[in-house]
Amino acid sequence: MKDLKKSLKRFGPLLGIILLISLGCKKEDNNESIPSTNPPVYENGEGEIGAIGGIITITDSTSPIKGAYVDIPEGALSEKVNIKISEAPAGIEFVMNPQMKLIKFEPEGLIFDKPIKIKIPYSNIVVTDKTYIFHYDDKSFEITQMPKISIDQTNKLVVGETNHFSYYTVWNQDVCIFQEMLKINNKIGLSLFIEDMKDIPTNPDYNNLNQIDNAWDAVLNGPSPLYMVFIADLYTENSFWQQPVSSLRLHIKRAITGVSGQKAQIFLYGGSTYFYETEALSEP
Repeated sequence: MKDLKKSLKRFGPLLGIILLISLGCKKEDNNESIPSTNPPVYENGEGEIGAIGGIITITDSTSPIKGAYVDIPEGALSEKVNIKISEAPAGIEFVMNPQMKLIKFEPEGLIFDKPIKIKIPYSNIVVTDKTYIFHYDDKSFEITQMPKISIDQTNKLVVGETNHFSYYTVWNQDVCIFQEMLKINNKIGLSLFIEDMKDIPTNPDYNNLNQIDNAWDAVLNGPSPLYMVFIADLYTENSFWQQPVSSLRLHIKRAITGVSGQKAQIFLYGGSTYFYETEALSEP
């Protein structure tokens, strides 16, 4: 027993040091096994984002889409997904203005459980209160305005929200739509007024003779089957990422009448018989 006490007295400090070192290593090992709860931030335009969310951006000063950005909040994804931001490939251009930067967010078609924040860089435009982020469908050529959060004029970025990945760009909304909700015979009605359609830029080449400068000239003079599709969605709350309770699509096209001026005819989308026809259009 005396020998044991002498040994402990002699080696006790050394055992204490060994014990501290052992505990220190154990603590360090525990830290390595605990996954980080901080959302990741990738600055090269690509990275893996999971349920805790994260940020992907492009900070390379030589990139033509420097500043492109997506902030995915916690809970927007249920599993890890490789997210990528890039410039649209050659051959895919914004139909309203090919000079605008068109940015692709991948995986294309990915839908989020919560709205996400995106930033889109712009150039070659004069920023106004009509400047928005637009979603562009390169297959149907549909253009959808996204909710705007702000405009960062110092860094030339428009900040907005969306709930899915596809192509996005910045554009000045030349067409203004004013609407008023009405109650008509116990049904919801909508009074709608569209202005400034004459300012929509288009580039059709008809008869190989002239290059039309804008949509109003196309309506009045072009022989092509010019048309537009108007989509009205009704929501129970001000949340565009929710499913609408009702949706209506109208197909509006020019009527070739053979008389001075042109008429617009309005169809239910996919229908063959119009239910409304305007008077002959003329220069406003």
